[in-house]
Parts: sequence; C-alpha cells; structure tokens
Amino acid sequence: MKFVLIWGLLLTGQIALAQSLTLSLKQAEDRAVAVSTNLAMERSQAALGKLRYDLGWRAFLPTLSFGYSENDSIVTDSPDSFDKQLYTTIKQTVFDGGKSFRDHRLSALQLEQTFHELEVDRRLQRQKVWELYKNLELAQKRFEVLMQGYRQAVEEEKLSEARQAVGEITQLDVLDVQVQVSQLSDQVDEARLAVTDHATRLRELLKLRPGTPLLLADPLDGTYSGFPIVDSPAIFLRQAETASLEYAKFRLNIREVATQREAMTWSWLPSVEVETTLSASASNFPLRQPGVNVSVSLRFPVPYSPVSFSLGGGFQGDVSRSRTVASSTEVLSDLSSLTAGTELSLKVINLQDKITTWKQSILDQSEDFIEGYKIRQHKLETLRQILQLEHQRESLLKERLKVGEIKPAELLIEQGKVLNASNDVWNAVVDLMLQERRFETILGLPEGGLKRLEARP
Repeated sequence: MKFVLIWGLLLTGQIALAQSLTLSLKQAEDRAVAVSTNLAMERSQAALGKLRYDLGWRAFLPTLSFGYSENDSIVTDSPDSFDKQLYTTIKQTVFDGGKSFRDHRLSALQLEQTFHELEVDRRLQRQKVWELYKNLELAQKRFEVLMQGYRQAVEEEKLSEARQAVGEITQLDVLDVQVQVSQLSDQVDEARLAVTDHATRLRELLKLRPGTPLLLADPLDGTYSGFPIVDSPAIFLRQAETASLEYAKFRLNIREVATQREAMTWSWLPSVEVETTLSASASNFPLRQPGVNVSVSLRFPVPYSPVSFSLGGGFQGDVSRSRTVASSTEVLSDLSSLTAGTELSLKVINLQDKITTWKQSILDQSEDFIEGYKIRQHKLETLRQILQLEHQRESLLKERLKVGEIKPAELLIEQGKVLNASNDVWNAVVDLMLQERRFETILGLPEGGLKRLEARP
C-alpha cells in the first residue's frame, strides 16, 4: 500500500525526481512535425523537386557550345590539307507546338503532388500526436481518480481496524475491507502502467529523453458535451471537396489528365529549331578565315513515322559557299501513339470511378458520424446521470454506516462503483472528442473546425 501511495505522489507531481517538461497540445504537434525523420526527408525531397522545377526553365533558353577541331588529310596525287577550326554554336527551339510549356506544366503538377503528399503526412503526424496526447490525459485522469479512491479506502481500513479493536465490528468485516483495498491497489497499478506506456509512446514520437516527466498544459474538459450536429451529409461533402487533401489529389490528377489530353490534341504540330555556327579556320595559326553557318530544322511528329526536314547554308571565308537541304523519316520508330489514346481514356474512367466512390464514401461516413455522434452524446449524458446517482447512494451509505446499519465493505463497494462511473464519464468525453477529431481530419478541417462549420448559417 505504501508503494502505491508513493507512486501516486510521483505521478501526480507532489514529488519531483527530475525536471519536468510542460507541453501544450500545439507544442507537441509542432515538435513531432519538426523532429520527424520521415518528414525531414520528404521536406528535402520537396525542396529538391522545387529546385529541379526552377532549373527546368533552362529548356526555354538557347544552348551554347564551343569547340575546336583539326582535320589533316593526305591524298595521293593531290596537295595535302591541314585544317584547324575554332567554332561556337548557338541552338534554339523556336516552336514546338507548346510541348515545352506542357512538359513544364506537368513538372509543376508533379511538384504540387510532392508538396501535397508532404502535407498529408504532416497532418497524419499531428493526428497521431493528438490521439496520444488525449489518451495520456485520459490515463492520467483515470489514475488520479483511482488514487483518490484508494486513499479513501486506506483511511477506511484504518478506521475499520480501530473499530474492530473496540469490538464494534468483527475480524471478518475488516478482512472484507482489506480485500476491497487490495483490489483498488491492483487497479491503481494498472492505471499507473497505462500512464507510463502512453507517456513513453509520446516521448518516443517527440524524440524526448527517456524518462522525462511530462506535464500536459491542456487539461481535459470534464464538462464537455459536444455540440448540436446538423443532419446534412451534403454539407460535409461540400466541405470535403473544398479542404480534403484526398480530393485535392483528385483535382491534381484531373489537371494532369487535361494537360496530357491537350498534348495529344496538338501533337501533330511540328517543332522548329534554328542552329547558328560561327567559326574561324585556317591551315595554321592564326585562324584568319571567318565562317558562318545557319540551319533550320523542322520535325513533323507524324504517327508511327516522324518526318524531319532541314535547310542550311553558310560560307567559310572567301573560298567556299554551301547550301544543304535534307529530309529523313524514321519508319515505325515510335508506336506509343497506338495505345496512348486508349491509356488516357482508361485513366479518365478510373479517375471518375475513384471520385464517385470517394464522394459516396464521404456521404456514408457522414451519416455514420451523425448517428454515432448523437448516440455518444446521449451515452455521455446517461453516464453523468449514473455518476450523480452513485454519488447520492454513496452519501446515503455513509450515513447508514455511521449508525451501524451497514458494514464498511459495503461502502467501499459503492465507492468503487463511483470510481468506475467517474472513469466511464471521462472515457466517454475523450471518445466523443476523438470521433470529432477523426471526422475533422477526413473533411480537411483543423481542430475545432467541425464546431465552427456547424455554427455557420
């Protein structure tokens, strides 16, 4: 019994063996997000993706290259030639039917997907902390209630021993009281283990030093009863379509499909590329013969066999002029267009089916929440009535014990019922809060957002 009392003092903060950490719910959530290794990796990946996206604008700028070449030829019965050339080439795509912009738009959507997934995991981390925090509060409250009852039982045991010494009650009556005290001691131990387990899990999630005592700064509201719920699943569906991360992902997928469809629509447009080469050449240094060469290339993405045309011309000093006309086709080089349209259609059908299923799921979950929430509110009200009645019975039994109408063990049994009824009320309060928070997460609402949503006209 002394062991239980000492542990009770430790856990309720009356004896301090180590410096405790006062922690609000928001502080716990923020810390969990900040110290999460997985989230840190995702943030780094998102930052890297943002950098890749920004660097993607480089595709719209011309490419510049420098080069140097030597071409020595020995020809029988002809003069040998020695040619040295230094050149600079500028290449620029001037038209590609919008392909570069669409590719960059798809990169932006992929980047948005990355940040979207990061936000999903961040909210899941906060939700995990919220539940651990509330469960720890509940475990601590259960321990406090049982410790209070245990202290009363110990005092009653001392009184029973004194009454037995003067012959007011029998040894059997004292044994009955001791059995009740021992049973309460066992319940206190179980409650203490529950507090330790939840505190350990929360410390691990927050990456705190093992054994750090936690003082929760946001106490449970024992008077909480929820709020009047509107029986309208359609309101919850509209809210989910506005703020749910899952539906936001559907919108991203819709935009991606629209971009891909646009790419297929304009895929017949040719691409035009201009290349300019500036050079200086001679058989020996210094290189005194300037040269310029300009070429224009057109590529028509004809299905199955794309066709290319090129036209170019230039000069090399005063000794040569050139003109080049060429065309080519790649026979059956790319057959992806045979299936691209069907694949995109299947993707659209699959996306539409997912959206329909998701909407129906939100409506079903809304109906379940509305019904379950009202049942839990009624259950909480009933449990509070039961607790009130048990307190009345306890008061009456105390009066009857004073006049010797009942035995001490009977009062302890009733006090045990009061403790159980009190814990039932606390369990129901947290259960009601938990259902609210989980449904808020489904709808994409912050904590307390559901109540504010219900309050809207």
